[in-house]
Amino acid sequence: GNECFSASYELFAAGDMSKTRLQTTTVKMYQVGWNYDDEGLKVRIPLVNAPDLTYYTMSYRVADSSVWLTCQLDSTKKELIIQGNYTGKTTLTVDLNGKIFTITVQIIEVNMSKNSAVLCKKNTVQLKVKGYKGKLSWGTANKKVVNVSKSGKVKAKKNGNAVVYAKIGTQKVGCAVSVVTKKRRAVINKAKKIARTCKYSQAKRMSDKYYDCSSLVQRLYAEFGINLPSVASTQGQYIVDNGLQVSENELRP
Repeated sequence: GNECFSASYELFAAGDMSKTRLQTTTVKMYQVGWNYDDEGLKVRIPLVNAPDLTYYTMSYRVADSSVWLTCQLDSTKKELIIQGNYTGKTTLTVDLNGKIFTITVQIIEVNMSKNSAVLCKKNTVQLKVKGYKGKLSWGTANKKVVNVSKSGKVKAKKNGNAVVYAKIGTQKVGCAVSVVTKKRRAVINKAKKIARTCKYSQAKRMSDKYYDCSSLVQRLYAEFGINLPSVASTQGQYIVDNGLQVSENELRP
């Protein structure tokens, strides 16, 4: 009638965290577009005077749920790893082995002053990065087409396309630059003016105050003396029949 049972327990003793502190309690991350997995939205904060962290318990809480944050511990390097998304400012509270740390986290959206620019040879345009005040590294994907200075001033060299970018850590924010003839730039500017000042309407697309996609293309090609049909499907066939296709490589900046 005697009953026997056995039990086992695993215990660990956390090191003394009383003198442990974070190297910083303020974090800024910069978001360029949608970069869920980008290293630019990941920050490591070293733990100063931390004991051995082979065994640990950790939890965290984000004050503002509209700012997406995760927090992990690199127990070997003794660093907190914070990753974020969605712009905003919030407080991250971390409980590590009973020691509470409070961190202010801000995610800031970064944009280029221009997404695109159309220039003629020897023209210049000044680009600026909005949302970031630190040091920037400027560059161009095609040095034959444009030059860019350390301050973001772009100078057109020859006809073609290039992406000019500013580098913030591991992230890049860019501007697509096309260098064209004066006549082509005039046509492009006319297209922008039509889109800005006229209304979109398929029913009234051939009227002066209205446009749709195919009628806009027809009007602009006429500037080059090319008389295209007014319907998209027949425009496409005209381009094929007359060898006016643009290759995939030409579409790439």
